[in-house]
Amino acid sequence: MVLTGSEELAQEARIYRDQGKGAFGANHHVRLGSAWRMSELHAATGLVHLRRMEESIARRRAVAARYDKALADLDGLQPLAEPPGCRSNIYKYIALLPPGLDRARFKSELAQRFQVNLSGEVYDLPLHRQPVLAEYADPPLPVAEELAARHICLPVHSDMTDSEVDEVLTAVAAVHGASPGGEPGPAFGRDPFVAAADHPDGEWGEHAGRGDRGWWLHRLPCGGSPGASGSPGPCDRYRPALAQPGRAVSRAGPVR
Repeated sequence: MVLTGSEELAQEARIYRDQGKGAFGANHHVRLGSAWRMSELHAATGLVHLRRMEESIARRRAVAARYDKALADLDGLQPLAEPPGCRSNIYKYIALLPPGLDRARFKSELAQRFQVNLSGEVYDLPLHRQPVLAEYADPPLPVAEELAARHICLPVHSDMTDSEVDEVLTAVAAVHGASPGGEPGPAFGRDPFVAAADHPDGEWGEHAGRGDRGWWLHRLPCGGSPGASGSPGPCDRYRPALAQPGRAVSRAGPVR
């Protein structure tokens, strides 16, 4: 979609949109255009989404505000600030990792340990480093290159619940705490784990320890303890929660 106050630019956009044709219905081409016309199905879908646009943006901004507040407690993770006088629709929620932290490993840990999959970056390479623009690779642009290399995009959508946001935050805090120089952060949300030797109503207990790959968590029958090797137990899913090494934590009900 192109929005402009210029009638000249609007007419040029219409020409390029319709295969470079000089006028609608004509079959002469005055530009090297393309078939960028919106289909009827896309138009109908867009009209429906426009009815909820303000509601959707408001929810995305609420998710972003929840992220902002939580990440402020995690040293080294820096949200991309909204410029003064601007109101973002939060197309993506961008945060910067601490310098030197391996982004690929950070994302892999989130996915493997907590089933939290981050979306693609805005650009993992800045434009001047893209292969198609290789002729513009020099001179280097260090700020753009650093931001492209360090940023991540946390999940955000207009139907995202607070509990889903908290699950992401707990996973991010855990992986950040297990990274070099990181400090373990808190578990987030209304369903915290509580320290207990044995939960009276608990179907499962859980035990957290420090493994070679950082903080891990596995489930055991209530009152149980991990093996002498400290290796994870029978559950192949990691629950997003934090605990100090050797601290037993329990909750009522099975692990979700």
